[in-house]
Amino acid sequence: MAREPYGNVAEFARWFLSQPIRSLRPPADASFTLVTTGGRVEGITLFRRGQFQVELFNNPPDPHGSGFPEHRHPNVDSIEFFLAGEIDFTIRGKALPRDVVYGVAEDGAARLCGTVRRVRPTDYHGATVGTKGGVFMSIQQWLNGVPPSSVVLDWIGPPHVEVRRSSDWHDAPAEARCDGGDVLQALQSAARLLGEIAAGTVAASDVGPTIELQVLPAIQRATRALATT
Repeated sequence: MAREPYGNVAEFARWFLSQPIRSLRPPADASFTLVTTGGRVEGITLFRRGQFQVELFNNPPDPHGSGFPEHRHPNVDSIEFFLAGEIDFTIRGKALPRDVVYGVAEDGAARLCGTVRRVRPTDYHGATVGTKGGVFMSIQQWLNGVPPSSVVLDWIGPPHVEVRRSSDWHDAPAEARCDGGDVLQALQSAARLLGEIAAGTVAASDVGPTIELQVLPAIQRATRALATT
């Protein structure tokens, strides 16, 4: 098998951005909806190969604005590529210039289109999104042997309100949206968080709410769903 022409996230980003649109190979369950404490987000996986992946995120327009709370992805090294809208993005408390976030170029595109930011596994980051919404790509390398899924699942921060993946979940009762994979994923998330606590790389007070409000309820929902099948 031929060796891939990239070995890290920067090389992968350069390769992916140079490819024709026909090179996109989304997995069958590529689309999902996420509701965070900052609002609703639509996502789609555009490309996945080995430990490398690209996701497209859309924060729909909202008269009250929306955003992402401060968080990090412990197993993902990524380059965020901004496309459109008003995304006031921060990394470690540092923001993009306001004239870039809210400006419009002569051709009508957002001034932030094409702006890139590197986000490492230790980088806490978040965003306030203006009333026009915002669209960006997340170009990712997954680390530590963790198979790519979505950065919304590899998450340390305020727990999500809801995650829905695949359109056939939309009409299903909440208990039916889980299976054995959800149990395994929840256990893996808990194990990673406990490992970080043991290693001293994260404080127990930072991840305790995530385990209590996100991981444990996922295990309980999945266990009840399995009991009824």
